[in-house]
Amino acid sequence: MNYVTTNAVSGNELKNEPATSGRTCHCGSWIAHWKTYTGKSALPTCVVEGCNAKAEVGAHVEFTRQDDEKGLSYIAPMCGDHNKDHDLVFQSKPGYRLARGNVRETCGG
Repeated sequence: MNYVTTNAVSGNELKNEPATSGRTCHCGSWIAHWKTYTGKSALPTCVVEGCNAKAEVGAHVEFTRQDDEKGLSYIAPMCGDHNKDHDLVFQSKPGYRLARGNVRETCGG
């Protein structure tokens, strides 16, 4: 499976990874990558709890807690304002799919 799902009840604590603008994938954009590897076709609202803005980009995020796959990169749907806040630590909305961000395991493999 090329995605994980945030906790269905409470979401998860995530961190927006800094300095990822140079990363590329074969899907054309990171939001296209997210759609491809989560099986979603419509853009949801931003993954950040309490934000109702439409997701505009696929943001590189990681879990902050060791028991939540810490250290692995994922792509999350995010609004432009939250994506600009590098190193942002936030609570995700519950039940959101996050695509694996390692292109060697997905579109580049």
